[in-house]
Amino acid sequence: VLSFALFKLMPYGGSGLALANSLALLIGTIGMYYYLKRKSLKDLKEGNLLISLIKMFVAAGVMVLAVLAVRFGFTALGVDLTATHGVVLLVGAGICVGIAVYAIMIFALKLEETKMVMDAVKKKLKKA
Repeated sequence: VLSFALFKLMPYGGSGLALANSLALLIGTIGMYYYLKRKSLKDLKEGNLLISLIKMFVAAGVMVLAVLAVRFGFTALGVDLTATHGVVLLVGAGICVGIAVYAIMIFALKLEETKMVMDAVKKKLKKA
């Protein structure tokens, strides 16, 4: 329902869908957090969680700036962003730059979760 409403209200329909999905995920995440905290994560350390969330938001913010820089760079170079090839180039470059910048930022910010994932991957690779 929220997706349909925001699709109609936002100037570009896709923006409304993205916003609606983001809001729905945020509400679901908050709900799941309180449910799990009440049921099984009573010893959850909110301080560590908050620090990790702030680091993730910082990494995401830097990623957004990098992707916007790609878009402005394409515009400055005169790439026709109304043509299909221009859009494909922009989306491809934006995705690649976004992934690279986010990965660099989460390693630079020393997220505890990143270390946990890397340790799990190394453990799996050793078994194989």
